[in-house]
Amino acid sequence: MKDGSDTNVMGVRSAREPDEGGALPTADALRGAIVHDRQGTEIGTVNDVVTGDDGRVASVVIEVGGYVGIGSHAVSIAAHRLSVRDEGEGTRIVLGMTREELRGLPEHGEPVTPPIVPPHPR
Repeated sequence: MKDGSDTNVMGVRSAREPDEGGALPTADALRGAIVHDRQGTEIGTVNDVVTGDDGRVASVVIEVGGYVGIGSHAVSIAAHRLSVRDEGEGTRIVLGMTREELRGLPEHGEPVTPPIVPPHPR
């Protein structure tokens, strides 16, 4: 978006969809984009984009920390939690979470085990 307004990433079209005016970045344009928190601090990089059957972005995989993949932590974030802005020189993504909060999420691809709750005594 050349006007600098925010767009919810759910409306971002995938690379396989036709360009209907060119206003929104493609899913390919999101890959490699820097993710910022609300204060403008860099908190990660979009490593992958997951699209649904309709071609819309469902979630993004954000790589947090590390150096060249060593010591990094990849997490999956639902697309509706992101705000996307095309600033002409690249795509800016803002997420209302800190780097520490992202690092506290389960690693992308790891099975999530529900907590064990003891049975209620009778």
